[in-house]
Amino acid sequence: AAVHLIPLRYKGGDHSQQLQASSQADGTFHFESASPGNYVITAERAGFVPNQLNSRSRLVTVVSGQALSGVAVSLTPEGSIGGRVEEEDGTPVPGARVEALAALSTHGRASLKLYSTVDADAQGQFSLATLPPNDYYVSAEPSATEKKKPTKDGELVRTFFPRSFDIDGASTVGVSAGQSVRDIKVRVRRTTTFHIRGKIAEAATETGVQKLTLAVSPRGAVDSLSLTKKIPVNGNKIFDIGGLTPGAYTLRLTAGASGRHDALLARQDVEIAAMNLDGVVLSIMPALTVSGQVRVEGSANGPLPRVSVVAKPLEDMSHATQGFAAVASDGSFTFTKLDPGPYVFHVFSADPGMYLKSLTLNQRDVLNKEADLSEISAARLEVVMSAGAGEVDGTVQGTGDAPVSTIVFAPEAVGPDGAGVLFSYSRPDGSFAVKNVRPGKYFGYAVQRGDPNLWQNPEFLRTMQAQGTSLGVSENSRLQVQLPLLPPEQVDQAAGRLGLQIQ
Repeated sequence: AAVHLIPLRYKGGDHSQQLQASSQADGTFHFESASPGNYVITAERAGFVPNQLNSRSRLVTVVSGQALSGVAVSLTPEGSIGGRVEEEDGTPVPGARVEALAALSTHGRASLKLYSTVDADAQGQFSLATLPPNDYYVSAEPSATEKKKPTKDGELVRTFFPRSFDIDGASTVGVSAGQSVRDIKVRVRRTTTFHIRGKIAEAATETGVQKLTLAVSPRGAVDSLSLTKKIPVNGNKIFDIGGLTPGAYTLRLTAGASGRHDALLARQDVEIAAMNLDGVVLSIMPALTVSGQVRVEGSANGPLPRVSVVAKPLEDMSHATQGFAAVASDGSFTFTKLDPGPYVFHVFSADPGMYLKSLTLNQRDVLNKEADLSEISAARLEVVMSAGAGEVDGTVQGTGDAPVSTIVFAPEAVGPDGAGVLFSYSRPDGSFAVKNVRPGKYFGYAVQRGDPNLWQNPEFLRTMQAQGTSLGVSENSRLQVQLPLLPPEQVDQAAGRLGLQIQ
């Protein structure tokens, strides 16, 4: 196996910070001349899930002059799913595109990730390989050749195991470490399909639009952008998307526009019942400008803190533009060319003791809340900072052989993308200090490694509150707490009940 020793705070780019080694036939490995500090160990080998830099990576602490031995790094054997794609009467469906997808939490929301894909053979047989342990949705998309053979019962359409038209009605296939699940049958169904037809109404203010692409995605309980169907839009701005089953969809129009690379130009939710959906008009929305001002509470003329402001889209993360605004010396800032839609605004300060006191958009409170920029022609963001941040110091109990723990402080009410959750690390002796804490009620946790995407998922945080340590932070306070180290199995089980994978 290829083994990598990576500094804990390694941010990529400078590979000279890493040490590399190869394990021997008995699995042993050795690193010479490791500088003192905290490290992550990763490993990879064909046939095993890559032990990459994530929340499950092995942590070690190297002390000056120490010879550290007996460090175990676990590799998980990959699994697979095999079976057959067939029609409901047992007729094989050759050439179908078969995919294995699993739900994971990203930016506070559950979404689907594609893990493996393969084309079924002439007998409809398939094998999806290189799968880490997880619960998978298996879908089968008939080939264009098979779709061109409709019968009185309609045409073949994409179907999820065992025989569902959509992800919400599908069942998952569980794969444990190294397991080969065999003989599952995806029964691809026939049905009458429908079209979405319409045109693009280009806004007079939007110029330089090129290479329009229209995408249609099923809309359900799980974000299904990975199931998107894309078509180019012709020169006369007319579109026709066929082969769709009844259900809820989202249309997204993207393009390279002036200063807006792959911008989201239009978005519309639609539903197909039992007929074609004709006459849809997608209007290109002009980019938005949001101006703003940063000030410090109780300080009219004092120096401003070092602050950065970020506009983070809540939807269409693969398309919508995330904005970064530079704050001038007088506290003013401007976002330009933001795509219309829902956002969360984040404010970060590099100055000790500072925290975000209030955040308003057009005089409406948007602190850790959704800010809808869909129908706003002019937007003004007011940022008020305060010098009264609190601090929480403490120790982690029951660390065992885990030298460093991840500390998580989750506010009682988190933002829709997990905004407001604080992360830190414990020291080798189990102590920690979390500074610049915004006053309020929090739940504290200590875990061996914390997957930020999971711990920023509002639904997951609600299920974990009973296991957290409750604490109230007031202005300029300094609390002392003790946090028990949560067993990894407890976190895994809570995530599993929500169908979320830990990264």
